[in-house]
Amino acid sequence: MYIYITDFSGNIYKSANYGTTFQTLSNFKNKDFVDIKCCDMGSKVFIGLLLNGFQTLCKSEDYLANISACHLKSKLEFYYSLVSDDLNKILLLNSGCNSLLSENGGKNFVELNNSDFLSISDVEADSYLSTILLLNNRSIYISKDSARSWQILSPGGINFWKDIDISSDGQTIVALNDNEIYLSVDGGANFENITFTNDIFKQCKMSYSGDYIVIISSNSIYVYNICKTTFVNTFIQLSNKYYLPIIKISKNSKSMVIFSNSYYSTAEFYFSNDYGKTWKSDWTREGIGITCLDLSADGDFFIFVEEYIYGMASYGGYIHRYFNNLTENEAFYDYPKIIPGSCAISNDNNTCFIIGNSSVYSSTDKGKTWQEKELSSINFFVNLEYPDLLYFGISNDNQRLIVIKKDCLFISNK
Repeated sequence: MYIYITDFSGNIYKSANYGTTFQTLSNFKNKDFVDIKCCDMGSKVFIGLLLNGFQTLCKSEDYLANISACHLKSKLEFYYSLVSDDLNKILLLNSGCNSLLSENGGKNFVELNNSDFLSISDVEADSYLSTILLLNNRSIYISKDSARSWQILSPGGINFWKDIDISSDGQTIVALNDNEIYLSVDGGANFENITFTNDIFKQCKMSYSGDYIVIISSNSIYVYNICKTTFVNTFIQLSNKYYLPIIKISKNSKSMVIFSNSYYSTAEFYFSNDYGKTWKSDWTREGIGITCLDLSADGDFFIFVEEYIYGMASYGGYIHRYFNNLTENEAFYDYPKIIPGSCAISNDNNTCFIIGNSSVYSSTDKGKTWQEKELSSINFFVNLEYPDLLYFGISNDNQRLIVIKKDCLFISNK
């Protein structure tokens, strides 16, 4: 009954009456088609096309009434991804800053390659993906138009930058080199040197609202209150055997978690629930690492999944939850060992997701109970030996879950 025809001019012709009459669809005007297929009943349709040399697979489940991109496979390999809080903007970058940008939730992408950077060591953005910071070849670049154009940012001091970060509104920016800290509260127009010690800095993290900065050195955690211009210093003696830590700050800035895995498969983390004034440590166990961790927006709890290391092989672990303002903890042993890729907690502080190699684990009660949903024939979400999961998160309206790999994009709309 249903017949779909594409031509070289970028048109799609649809018949719903055995070819008696055809309707011309203009959704893909002047596109280069690769192929078009439909199911036996004609309702589900897949369209393969080329956009600026990029292969894109689009899908419809209602006879082409609505069409969305469901899979992105590029001739380039992407290593960085940025996603706006509402999931409407998605930016994928490779090491040379060739990039793809979508401003409609992944339905369409445009190629941006107006900058030839040698390499990228860090990229950060505000919550709308309007202002983007990029650390490249020891220089800082800033874009005010969602990566369409770039300018060099010069905070001052020695241009040997190690880390950068930006607040959700794009106004507060921190730049870090070996022994200097530069802060801007006007979107990068002006910077102030707020260095207070001769310590060697390693990493920095800005809170969501831009009121706190967490800075890690070789042996200390520094918390800077931007509103009060005060520093809090906690001596922690992080060993050099550890990788660079991952820093999580709750959206209300109250809770902070720092965790790191070592070269010898030993994990540790430090956490605070009083705006970084005091810190506790836990989880220094041989042969066990931490593969993913997320902190709730209200800072009341965080979840993570352990990873067992035996020889050169990695095995899954169990879910752990620290709750009640991070004062209590429990482990969930009533599930098979999870091989996780990432985890995410929604803004309502209730819904949690953990994505594995063939399942998604979900909780709707702050991680107290979990349900497993198998993802049949989608075992390529996670590969611990060759990790290529770029992003996993929930939209700020708690309605959509997104998974980004180097060559795949998945968005759930419920």
